[in-house]
Order: sequence, then C-alpha cells, then structure tokens
Amino acid sequence: MRKILLSLIIFISLLSGCAKQDKPLKLIVSFYILEDFTYKIVENDIPVINILKGNVEAHSYELSSQDMVLLSDNPHWIVLGNHFEAWLDSAKSNIPNASVLVSSKDIDPLMTSLNQIDPHVWLSIPNSILMLEAIKNYVSELVPDKADIFQARYETVKAEFEALNQEYIDNLATRKRSVFLTKHSAFAYLANEYGLTAESVLGIEPSEEPSATRVQTIIDFINQNKIPMILAESSTNDKVVSAIANETGIEVGVLNPIEFLNDEEKAASMDYLSMMRQNLEALKKALN
Repeated sequence: MRKILLSLIIFISLLSGCAKQDKPLKLIVSFYILEDFTYKIVENDIPVINILKGNVEAHSYELSSQDMVLLSDNPHWIVLGNHFEAWLDSAKSNIPNASVLVSSKDIDPLMTSLNQIDPHVWLSIPNSILMLEAIKNYVSELVPDKADIFQARYETVKAEFEALNQEYIDNLATRKRSVFLTKHSAFAYLANEYGLTAESVLGIEPSEEPSATRVQTIIDFINQNKIPMILAESSTNDKVVSAIANETGIEVGVLNPIEFLNDEEKAASMDYLSMMRQNLEALKKALN
C-alpha cells in the first residue's frame, strides 16, 4: 500500500512538474558531508538541500512521501554511493529521469577489520578532494556559465584540504603506536591513508550491540596491545564504551565520522575541516 501511495504521489508531482518548464535548479544531497562539500563549490549560486533533517542516522534512512516529492521535483541528486544510501535504488527506479552524481565513483572501496565494506570514504582527505572534484565537474556541466567560478572555488578549497592532509602526515609521523580502537567500523580509509590500523568493537551500523564474546575479545585485544584509549563517536555517555573502559582502565576519546553535525557543532559553525582537525587531536592522544 505504501509503495502504491508513493507512486501516486510521484506521478502527481511529475504531472505538476510538466507545467513548470523553467523551474530553478536545486541540488539534493543525501547527507551532511555532501552538503558541506557542495556548498564549498556552489556557495549561494545553487540552492543545496540536504534530504536528512537533524541528527538522523544516514545508513538506514527511509524516505518519506515528502522526500519522494522533493526528489521528484528536483531530479539532480548528489549521493555518496558505495551502498551508503539504502533508499537510492528504489528512488531511482521510481524517478527514472533523475540525474545522479555518485561522488565516490573514483574511489576504490576498502574493507573494515570485520570484513564489511566501509562507506566512510570522506575520512581520507585525498578521497574528499576527489569528491570535491566530482561535484565541481557535475555542477559545471549543469551551469556552464559559472564553470570558471566553480573551478576557482575548487582550487581554493583543494589547497585547504591539502594543507590539512599535510597536518595529518606531520603530526602522525611521530606516533608511538599505529593501532587505534573505535566503537564502530568507520575509519578504514583514515587508517589506510596514514599507515594505521583501525580495530572496532562493532561493524558499520552504530546501532548494533556487541555480544559478550565480542566484548571479551576486545578487552583481550586492549590488554595485549596496551591500547590506551577507546574512541567513541560523540562525547555523550555510551554504555558499551563505558563498560569496556571501566573493565580495562583505559581513557575514552571522541573520533567523529562526521555524518552529521549536532546542535552544538552547528552553533559553533563547524565544518569538515574543523571536525577533521578535532579528529587529528584525538588520534594524537590515542596513538601516543
């Protein structure tokens, strides 16, 4: 019944769209990182709409009927791909005229320590530069009159990202260890980029709960490798992380996968660059 209703809503939306031939271009993005990266290129030249509102889990998000109307009315989408958007295939089949940029298309997927494909490609700064370039090329095709402006912004942002990447290289060169421990598997690309090893309690879904056997395996891993810190995704109390920290006596830090900004981060005008600098500080503590 829900599929029938969604199809009817889309059909009505398509009919109404026929009467709006010169509708202004808007870009729909699938989560925060793409909102940030796209805005860095287009600024106020093209409206950018994040389909996720608030602190929403991006991995398993299900589209509402309002989302489907939004996607149908604005069929230029920028997504991550790599199986990150669970809704993408269904939306594309319902809206076959959609123009979709898969921003990770030039990035080879990596597996986590638990043998799952890690979709968090943006946590490698060089990967993020590839994503920025893909977005720049896509919007330049859509609005060729502004291609030179988009190129200039891309070059500016690329230089900022390259400087941040060098900060990572310089700061992590003097580390005492190369293994770090996180709650869930989101950091394979970050680890791979700087010659590190990321171990995790859980897989890529942060809502998972570990078995008692898995918790004991992690406790043994901490003791055997003298791991000084476990890195959670936020500073809020986490039962799993707290239990492991209490059992082993290690510290708790924060390593943010940057899938969204919370209210405090928004109020502080944080972005990818500032969040990645916070992550660098956390890594320095965890690896020394």
